[in-house]
Amino acid sequence: MEAVFKARKTLDEIEGTEIVWSQVIKKLLDTTPAEVLFRSYSGSEQGDILISALSPSFEAAAKAIKLLGEANDFGGVFAPTITKGVDNGQQTTVSFSLRLKYLGAQKVERPTTPAGSATK
Repeated sequence: MEAVFKARKTLDEIEGTEIVWSQVIKKLLDTTPAEVLFRSYSGSEQGDILISALSPSFEAAAKAIKLLGEANDFGGVFAPTITKGVDNGQQTTVSFSLRLKYLGAQKVERPTTPAGSATK
């Protein structure tokens, strides 16, 4: 029974927060250098973010990783892959992925229904 209460508490905490993803994306874009291009990104209700990005150099990718790691809104920044290649125009590109956590979830008040009661 204790496991059920712990699970319910965790669910209540998750449901009691809200992430405004447009604000998260703006913060990501404001934090990273202009030469870094996000190809795709995804996020979870818990604030976990996965990003696929391109940059013109390892230095630009490293700068983006460093800046996100120093930002107050993000934590646990990790780059599991980074690859150097050449695009169709024969220019060097660095492709990399990032895993990080958004730390700015906002608490929200939601109406609750007492246990055992039904809503109409």
